Amino acid sequence: MELTADNVQAVVRDCLYRTADLDDERRPPEDAVMVQGVTATFGFHPKRLEGHRADVLDLLGQLPDSFRKDKGGGMSFLQMCNTHDGQQWTGLHRSMEDLLLLGIGLGLAGFCAPKALWPMLPGGMPYVWISADGGPHE
Repeated sequence: MELTADNVQAVVRDCLYRTADLDDERRPPEDAVMVQGVTATFGFHPKRLEGHRADVLDLLGQLPDSFRKDKGGGMSFLQMCNTHDGQQWTGLHRSMEDLLLLGIGLGLAGFCAPKALWPMLPGGMPYVWISADGGPHE
């Protein structure tokens, strides 16, 4: 799957709960995979999220190696707009965060430092790691 904003958005939309999945108060069900990103928190449907594991691995795999935990160790969130071959796939932080949220929800991505430390990082932006093997959150 090519890393594009439209493809990321399609995966996110499919992984979110649908109106029919929610109770009358429209709260996320207890089994929701709750993921906190840079500015947003999403509640993903666990089965649909897991069903997109291969897609998310493919999308994350198109990011620069500097994000890989086993190669570069992590990179600034602001660099998530580029692919490993230097092409810009999005100009929107929202699209970058959507991809990150999918990765975190599947244990394929995370933040290199706690949110309380982000102001000390260059530009006050978090650094993000991705894992090629889908290992546990760290």
